[in-house]
Amino acid sequence: MTTNEELNKLVEQSSNVVKNMVAIKQDIHKKKNHNMENVDSKLVNELKELSERKTNTATTTVDAGNASELVPGVQTLTDVFDDSSLERQYAWMNALVAPRTDLTRGDNNDLPILTDHGNARGIPQATTANFHDKSAAFNTVNSTSINIQTKKLGNQVDITDYLERQGVVKALSIAQLQDRGVYLNSIAEIILNSDLSTGATGNINSDDQLASTTFPDTVEGYVDIIRNFSQSLRFTAINAGANVGTKDIGAPAGVNDIFEVAALLKTGVPSDRLILMDNQTYFAYMAQDDFKDASKNGKGSTIATGALTNIAGMDLFVTDLLRHSEADGKLSGVTPANNVLGNFVVLDKNVMQRGWDNNIISDVEGDLFKGVTYKSVARYGQGSLDGANGRKVAAGINVTI
Repeated sequence: MTTNEELNKLVEQSSNVVKNMVAIKQDIHKKKNHNMENVDSKLVNELKELSERKTNTATTTVDAGNASELVPGVQTLTDVFDDSSLERQYAWMNALVAPRTDLTRGDNNDLPILTDHGNARGIPQATTANFHDKSAAFNTVNSTSINIQTKKLGNQVDITDYLERQGVVKALSIAQLQDRGVYLNSIAEIILNSDLSTGATGNINSDDQLASTTFPDTVEGYVDIIRNFSQSLRFTAINAGANVGTKDIGAPAGVNDIFEVAALLKTGVPSDRLILMDNQTYFAYMAQDDFKDASKNGKGSTIATGALTNIAGMDLFVTDLLRHSEADGKLSGVTPANNVLGNFVVLDKNVMQRGWDNNIISDVEGDLFKGVTYKSVARYGQGSLDGANGRKVAAGINVTI
């Protein structure tokens, strides 16, 4: 009897031990999960903090250690590696007809007009006697052609050996990454403002002195891009003349100003057009109630295009390359202080036929005395459909801002 009691007591003790072990194991498991949750939470917070730090400008200091004194004080990681700002700044260029890639190395190219589809022809029934003649006559293209001038553009950045070796963010990498922005900005300038006029008066960017004086060559034999091409948007509008290519605005009167300039265009439909404004002109119009209402109503249709708003079917973009001018839309070179009036341009999307001859070509040259030189070259061409093909661009000038 005593033996059975002792046996039962041992079984009971063993059972308690097992229960205790299970309880301890469960407790360990709970603590482990809790610790993992803490670790996960800590990692998330650290990643968030790193993300926030990425967008902050690096600070130049000499006593923080870890080579922090070598970090450029004006350069951010976002600026270097993120080109989304380029997409926003030049969204209006993306809205134009797509650049073509069929340009050749010749300065002049006669090419079919993009977006000009022409009409199909009715073909008479050919007989065995005139079959060859009918076929040969049909070989004439349907659409008209446009002459596109192509010219070489170049970019060069000299980098000292010390900067390239000591910089935390390599200067050569920055130059290569920013190269695309250099060409985008240059081509935007050419499309909007370029003028080949060489006289002492008349150039839209230097109406009262030689453009070569206002925009001198920085290197012998190399021409400033603003006077290297013809047929820019402003050039064609201003040279078409008052009430044909330009409309004198004065004090902003709301959306009717936009409509009067758009009415000068003789081709296309509103959805095939763009409005370009400089920043101050845009906000001068935003002070007008009917323009403000039109802007509110048009915003919903611009998400995909990058436009600020849409006015009567026409997407509106703001660009700082559309500069203030005198009353005639031209800029004074002698007295820049006279350039105080706003402008805006309304254009058909296909007015500027443009494109590239191949891609940007780049190379790096070493120099034992200096360091390295980054060079790149591209050939760009453009031609305007305005004029002979109908009025496709017009400008509102003399806007009081």
